[in-house]
Amino acid sequence: MNKSIVLLLVIVLLGLFAAGLLGNEGYTNDPDPAPRSSTALLDNAGESAHATDAPKLLPSSAQNEIQPIEAARAVSIEAACRRANPNLHPAVSQKEAEERIEETIKRVDEATKVLQGYGMRQHLTARALLTRSAQSKVDLLAAALTQEPNNVVTLWHAVRACQAAVEAPACRTEQWLQTLTELDSSNANVWLLDAHHQFKNGNKPEALISLQRAEMSSEMMNYRTVTAQLINAAFASTGLLTQSEELIAGGAIHFVRDPLLSKYGRMCRDLQSDRDWATACSRVFERIALSPLGFGDAERANRYRVAALTALGDEDAADTARAQFEERLSVIGGEPEFSDDAVLGWLVANPDLLNRFFWTMMEEGEVGGVRYLINELGDEVFFPNKPSCKNVLGTAE
Repeated sequence: MNKSIVLLLVIVLLGLFAAGLLGNEGYTNDPDPAPRSSTALLDNAGESAHATDAPKLLPSSAQNEIQPIEAARAVSIEAACRRANPNLHPAVSQKEAEERIEETIKRVDEATKVLQGYGMRQHLTARALLTRSAQSKVDLLAAALTQEPNNVVTLWHAVRACQAAVEAPACRTEQWLQTLTELDSSNANVWLLDAHHQFKNGNKPEALISLQRAEMSSEMMNYRTVTAQLINAAFASTGLLTQSEELIAGGAIHFVRDPLLSKYGRMCRDLQSDRDWATACSRVFERIALSPLGFGDAERANRYRVAALTALGDEDAADTARAQFEERLSVIGGEPEFSDDAVLGWLVANPDLLNRFFWTMMEEGEVGGVRYLINELGDEVFFPNKPSCKNVLGTAE
């Protein structure tokens, strides 16, 4: 099994929530077939709407593990396998898990309708991000910007909505991009948006300049965490959802594949015969693929990176890029062989586990989230076909 898919499988499970709640952020279908990796980079961990009630993050679940007795350890290395945290509720069946997910989606949909009665910028933005209609999404974001025209988060989503879908009458892409680049000039992702906009309009020299600015920018933030917080807060003001449901509604934004990444890939592919373009593209995609905060759409980004390096004729660098990415995937150890339905059953049965997973992802990125789940659910869940537990997260020698 492709290790990039293996690493992201756990997070992709939560794409079930995202698919039901967000559709694909209401954007057009991504024409670039790629392994399922519906997560996105998590940036700038911060306070949520319920920060004061947030569970304390545990550095490890080691204190909750069932420690094997020395005699059993001497008899069989299998005893060293991590067991599920005994404080967790037993996993529910696949059928019950699916039913609970459907119920959550229905409740969030109903609460989303209530947001129509709120006219503040954060409510309009939240409503826009949860709608499946590209036209309605743009209209709502445009309305939100009439209230706060310099709000970076709403500007970010408005430009993305206009770029990813067919241009809607309400789009003010040029104006919004100019404001966004002025307010967030150190963010590489903002310059990527501008590069694609310029490229799409036939302004290739200006597009290259923006791409090179993305390459040299000091930050690379995509506002997913702060967006999740915004959605949480919007729903909290309605009082219609539980804290877990609010967290799921906001957190779903993390689990949708970036529909613009493939557009960036095609932009670079079309111009990779130009060495300046290929060089800038390889470096920008390297930043995405090797982001310290998470994997997101990193597998696709690394393919685009390798393609650019190959176009430059640097096969050694392309091989290094492949090796670097594989090394990042090795951090969870081994190759998990698990039932995604089983893991989903555990998550649905333990809302607090799901909450902590979200919080760990915001603090430590997707890799930290995966490792947290493996620690909590144990090798028996994630590595059922490896009873010896060799090379599994360093739990056996």
